[in-house]
Amino acid sequence: MNHIKRWIGYGALLALVLLAAGCPSGSNPPGTGKGKDKHEEKAPHDGILFAEPNHTYHAELVLNKKESEVTVYLLDKRVKNPVVIEAKTITLTVKNGKAEPIDLKATPQDTDKEGASRFVGKHEKFAADLDYDKVEITVEIKGKPYVLTKE
Repeated sequence: MNHIKRWIGYGALLALVLLAAGCPSGSNPPGTGKGKDKHEEKAPHDGILFAEPNHTYHAELVLNKKESEVTVYLLDKRVKNPVVIEAKTITLTVKNGKAEPIDLKATPQDTDKEGASRFVGKHEKFAADLDYDKVEITVEIKGKPYVLTKE
């Protein structure tokens, strides 16, 4: 009988340890469709964050409705450092009704060397709110194409 009580005690202790360990704060349980690298970084320019499926690269979209302009900043995995690319343009596509690709032109920041991490474009669509869930940003980084969608 003592043997059974001991095993029940061990089981209860193990359950408490597992419960206390749990999932790290901000992580997603298996099967939710969220990647293990899901994070809650803040966009450095107070824009909307986009990412490719592996979250290796991010883009921050800043909408200026008054100027009918968007600015896209390319950022690293941690949304901390600019990612400089050699491309002269990247493409922003708004898939609201008829998909319309809009080229954004490279506008290097002062810290960009041999390329740009900032891209700017003007279009009448940018004078109103965007449905960010219907926006895709297409970019080539290190010779590989990426499609970034809203996080």
